[in-house]
Amino acid sequence: MSNLGKEIASRRKQLNISQADLAEMSGVSLRTVNAIENGKANPSIDVLSKVLEPLGLVITLQERVPTTSNSKYRIRKARVLKNGKTAGYLLANKRKFVFLYDRDYLAGGGTSIAIAFPKSKKIFSSRHLFPFFSGLLPEGESKASICKKLKINSRNEFEMLQVLAQYETIGDITVQGIE
Repeated sequence: MSNLGKEIASRRKQLNISQADLAEMSGVSLRTVNAIENGKANPSIDVLSKVLEPLGLVITLQERVPTTSNSKYRIRKARVLKNGKTAGYLLANKRKFVFLYDRDYLAGGGTSIAIAFPKSKKIFSSRHLFPFFSGLLPEGESKASICKKLKINSRNEFEMLQVLAQYETIGDITVQGIE
């Protein structure tokens, strides 16, 4: 197994994602994911990027792929907390939003963060910020005023969520950015 394959497998397991889920989420075959993890594949940059993207892994030049400074591949990450305890992770890039529960949270007795996200190993994905998270954000004039004051792009809902939902929201969910 190559170092890259080991890192992919380790991160996938840390996020409690099966190879089949990773294949589905990344749009590559299960056979390809397995071959990459076992060091038996020499994937193209495009295929490797697709596999790394949902895992939030950093793409480096050492692996002969674009750096994460390329906005197409830059993964924005946030920790989703319920009553102050890490419940899961929200990941985003220009093409997709992903929510998945934290492995320790799944093992514990906590409840789901919302009806739309039943507590499971499932990876939730969407082309747009999930309505549950959008609902934590201000709207209308309030949104415009807050964004202007904090110098936040009002069209960047992920950034707004990280800034505005990190300390308190309506309910028991907060969202903290991860560097």
